[in-house]
Amino acid sequence: FDWEFDVGGGKVKVARASPATDELQPFVVEGFKKVPLERRKIQNINLGMEAELFYAPAKIGRQGIAVAAEALLGSLGTFSVACHAYFFFGSVTACSTDIASALALGSEDYPGTGRSIKTPTGMVQTFQDYALSVVIGGGPDGAAQIDTGVCVGHPIFQKFSFTPGVPTLVVGLDVLKRSRIVLSLRLGCLW
Repeated sequence: FDWEFDVGGGKVKVARASPATDELQPFVVEGFKKVPLERRKIQNINLGMEAELFYAPAKIGRQGIAVAAEALLGSLGTFSVACHAYFFFGSVTACSTDIASALALGSEDYPGTGRSIKTPTGMVQTFQDYALSVVIGGGPDGAAQIDTGVCVGHPIFQKFSFTPGVPTLVVGLDVLKRSRIVLSLRLGCLW
């Protein structure tokens, strides 16, 4: 099946296509960036079972002037970090603490608002939310770039066991709901 999600508009369209065909997905994706995806198995620690999420290579860094500085002064320091990006509708966008450390995110980078999240137990927790740039994939149309708030220390990193030693980004519903997206499981792509 191929899917078109318009989360903000509350609409989902599904189209059936033969897996034996190379025909493109049936939805209009003109002007969208094609992001090739891989399926990766990760361990759900809470449930003691494997889960399968979609993955794409990504790079995460500071917004604005620091991004331009990387191009000019890249040899002087780290302004972005290569990471694994996983797509998960059941979370907000979050990064592992090693990304925050590598980017040297500090109190001067924190806008002070944070993000309050209600846990399954009903408790409300507030997490630091940094304004970062994310570049995902590298398909034939180039990489998709978004600027978004990214939580550091989100509990998703306690529930799932991602690749040890690899900086990890979870792209959540807060980003996926911004505009219409098209997902083709058959072609392994997201637009």
